[in-house]
Amino acid sequence: MMPIVFGRSRDDEGGIPGLSGTGSFGGSPAPSLRKPAPGGGSAPGSDSGSGPQLGASTARPWEAGPWTIRLATLAFFAVFAFVFVTEEQRRLDDPVQKAARGEISVVGRDSLFDPARLGRALAGVERQSPRGGTVESIRLTPASMDVVVARPDGAQFEFNVDAALKVTKDDYTAGAPEGLPFSRIEATVPAKLLRVSERKLGLKPAHLDYVLLNTSRSSFDGSRDDSWGAYYSEPPLDNDATAELDGTDVRLIGTPDAKTRAAQRASARSSIKSLRDAERRVSSAPFPNEAMRKQSLTQIRQALERAEKTLQEAGRR
Repeated sequence: MMPIVFGRSRDDEGGIPGLSGTGSFGGSPAPSLRKPAPGGGSAPGSDSGSGPQLGASTARPWEAGPWTIRLATLAFFAVFAFVFVTEEQRRLDDPVQKAARGEISVVGRDSLFDPARLGRALAGVERQSPRGGTVESIRLTPASMDVVVARPDGAQFEFNVDAALKVTKDDYTAGAPEGLPFSRIEATVPAKLLRVSERKLGLKPAHLDYVLLNTSRSSFDGSRDDSWGAYYSEPPLDNDATAELDGTDVRLIGTPDAKTRAAQRASARSSIKSLRDAERRVSSAPFPNEAMRKQSLTQIRQALERAEKTLQEAGRR
């Protein structure tokens, strides 16, 4: 223990007179009675780093207040909500997922019957097809398209296009190429076939199953015999339509084509003319009895009815 020195020394100015600043009672340091300097600063000789001063703030810069925490929480949930809504909207708009949910209709915005989308789908298949490849068949629904393409050597490949226009390729089989070049396929024809089938034949797009392109050659003269077909689930009878490659001559499958109908019309008109001439001759010619005349006229008129019906069915308009 240091001795207590009475009297002032140079080291305890401002202390208690008669006590040295280095002295202690019972080993405890003597308390300082100095007043704080004006302006809140430390008095000369005081230890400003010894602890917090009276009235000073005790907050640390890294400690967040209640409003900071609330704002951070709101920002987090706002970002989460934005990401969630964006992802949900992307999922709702994704054509592949819409197709899986059955939300793509024949006339919908994402339908492959849209000529612009079908054109891009065909272009995507053509880019992945072998050089000189020909289109052997196309099966088209609102959400997908299957295309068989043949190389000149007979090797065939099947391409699938989904609702997002993604193209995948698989080996198929081999055969004699009889298809068409891509340049002959018109992307506007399937939609045209459906429109005319609804207007002319009463077949509703909502009942469509698929549309099929058939390509072939005649076994007699080698001429092309290409056509589009539309196959419906309703009504139960007469529910399939066909058209030429360019979309003309839309008719029910099983009915004669335009060329055949033209020949039928010409034959029916010729028959009608001959039968009417015969009716006039029988009406004015002498007969052994009236019963024979009536019988002959009845037969002629029945033949006239059949010829007029044939003319009507052949498409007289």
